[in-house]
Amino acid sequence: MSDRADRGSQPAPYWVRFRAHYYLARRIQRQSPWQALAAAFEASRARHYGRSTRKPSEALVRIAADGSLWELTDAEKAYVDKDFSPFDGARPNTKSNYQDRTAFGDISGFIDRDKAPPGMPVSPASKPS
Repeated sequence: MSDRADRGSQPAPYWVRFRAHYYLARRIQRQSPWQALAAAFEASRARHYGRSTRKPSEALVRIAADGSLWELTDAEKAYVDKDFSPFDGARPNTKSNYQDRTAFGDISGFIDRDKAPPGMPVSPASKPS
């Protein structure tokens, strides 16, 4: 059995993806070496290996301190779309379920639309009163 078949559906290693993207940029898209290098670096680092996924700002809603759901403002969309280190204390509090609390006991945070309680209305993006 080949080594490739043993891997199953695992993605190719980084350097293999990088080389493929570089070749695509140079030969097919006719980019200069530096443009191809930048394009290959960006494309091979992309999460989900080319599968299209929603940006966090499209998938999340905000939970206010009173438990109500709100659409994200433009500033919040920019905030949740940034790449954060897992060890960064300033990263968004993205909850796995609606009942999760913060370290201070607050219910506020961000949650995926699909994990929000069914039937709970989502208010338009504005500051909760």
